[in-house]
Formats: sequence, C-alpha cells, structure tokens
Amino acid sequence: MKAKFERLIKKHSSTYTFTTIDEGHFEGPNWVEGDPIQIDVDCAIFPFSTKDVARYDGLGYTTKDIKIFLPESEDIGFKKEDSLVYKGETYELDRLDDRTTHSDFIKWFAKRVENQ
Repeated sequence: MKAKFERLIKKHSSTYTFTTIDEGHFEGPNWVEGDPIQIDVDCAIFPFSTKDVARYDGLGYTTKDIKIFLPESEDIGFKKEDSLVYKGETYELDRLDDRTTHSDFIKWFAKRVENQ
C-alpha cells in the first residue's frame, strides 16, 4: 500500500514555472534541437537545511539549494538541468528521488545557479 502525501504537499504548494527543452526533431538529414518551453506546475519547495547538507555530503549541496516535492499527479517527466526561478534565483534540477514505488510523490534536488 502506498503512503499518501499528495494532500500534505498540496497544502504547502504554489504554482511555479519550469523551463524544459522540447524534444528535437530531424529536418531531412539535420537534427534540430528542441525549443525551451515553460510549464506551470503546482509543487512544494523547501530550502536545504544544514542537516540535509550533511546527509548528502559529497554531492555538493549547500543551504542555498532547494528540494522540490511534486505530487505524482503533477509529474511531467522533468529532466536533469530543467530549471525554475524561485524567490528571484534560478535553480537547475540536479537529482531525482522518485518515491512513487511506495508513495505518491516525487522529490527533486535543485542547485542554485550562480551568477557568472
């Protein structure tokens, strides 16, 4: 039996706009890269705590990074390096923690993109 967290996640959710790259295609013999598309998704976002940073030591996370909780029903198949803007900062999806085998949500870790 799956644990149900969707209601709890929705309680803390807001709508955020993610940017992903549409699938590319062939035009004759030439490959054409996909275009960036924006998708609105309801999800809950929480900052990394110092405890999280210690737990995932070696993966390069800091307290400037975030965790994104998506109800299984909101999963659109994001990919690593898709991005979103949260509180004025850009974040790239870095690591998927798919919990749908035992629960009804997906968690992504996202790293803040440093201004260059």
